[in-house]
Amino acid sequence: MKSFILSGILLLSFFSLTAQTTFNAGNETQLNTAISSAVNGDIINFTGDIVITSTKSITGKSITINGNGYTISVPVTGLDDQ
Repeated sequence: MKSFILSGILLLSFFSLTAQTTFNAGNETQLNTAISSAVNGDIINFTGDIVITSTKSITGKSITINGNGYTISVPVTGLDDQ
């Protein structure tokens, strides 16, 4: 019985370590929040076209971004979409 309880506890702690969070972003503010809050394994789903007016950095994070058919526009001189 003790080993069954211990196995259950270990299994639950494994799932809590691997749980992913999904963020929805439909504008630049929501995208900024999603990027800063996301950790490895998290997902960002676009819910609308997004216009970027400042630099974004996702360095050191392994996240998934689902564009869902929406676009990112970078209309500001000096910013590059590459």
